[in-house]
Order: sequence, then structure tokens, then C-alpha cells
Amino acid sequence: QGHFVRTMSESKSVVRGIVYGGFASCTAECLTMPIDVVKTRLQMDGASVASSSSSSSSSSSSSAPRNLGRSYRGSLHCALHLLQTEGPRALFKGLTPALVRQSTYGSLRYGIYAPIRDALCADLVTSDKSLPAQLPLERKVLAGAVTGALASAIANPTDLVMV
Repeated sequence: QGHFVRTMSESKSVVRGIVYGGFASCTAECLTMPIDVVKTRLQMDGASVASSSSSSSSSSSSSAPRNLGRSYRGSLHCALHLLQTEGPRALFKGLTPALVRQSTYGSLRYGIYAPIRDALCADLVTSDKSLPAQLPLERKVLAGAVTGALASAIANPTDLVMV
């Protein structure tokens, strides 16, 4: 029958979704950045031990301490060591590229989901030009997949900056 017509308030909600999604994603990134920095340092510490132990002789006693050659004894020790030796800013290294990524990927993911979902459900529009209260799950899943793929494709260059 009729075509699905988007009102001005609905188009404003797309912009609002982009802004809110970007803000929420950036806030989450700021809160989790110290955890990510510590995780990366621990991974690097383990990788350096693994590469040095594979190049040395493989004869070692089973009673030797497991953290031999490692700089950190665990997550808390790593975080405290970073704070003492490099200062609080060390826990936020890499924040700028992470925020660029989140401000593009996160905002797009949240902002364009509803329009894509509505477009995929356009054939379900009722006579009063509204969507039914309950949309089919498979269309919502498809909308989420399309939204995620588009946001990832657009934000991909920011992933390269982070590496």
C-alpha cells in the first residue's frame, strides 16, 4: 500500500542516537582503558618470556617459580608498577585513537540501527503508517548485523590507527 514516511522527530532521533551512542561508547572506553592497558602489558610481558624461554635451553626444573623472568606478578602489581614508574597517564596510553574509533563505530552502531530496522520492516507498516509493536526477531537480528557490518566498514580505518 503506502510507503513508510519518516517524520522530523524520528529523523532527529537518528541524530540523537548517533550522539548518545558516541557519548556512551567513549565513556565506556575511558572507564575501561586502564584495564586494557594493564591487559596489554601483561600480554607483552608473557610474550617476551615465551620468546626468551623458547630460545634458551628447554631443561628446567619443575620447582622453579612460574613467573621467572616476568616483570609483573599479576594485574594489580602491573597497575601499581605503571602508576609508580610512569605515572597515572600511563594507564591511559592510546586513549585518543580509541576514542576516535568509538566515536565513529559506537555512534554509527547505535544511530543507524533504527532506520535500518525500519527499512527492513517497511512491509509491516500498518494503515496508520506505524510499525507493529512486536517486530519479527529475524528482522531485528538482520538489522543488527547490517548495522554492525556498516559501522565496522566505515570505522575500519580507525582500527588501523589503534594498532
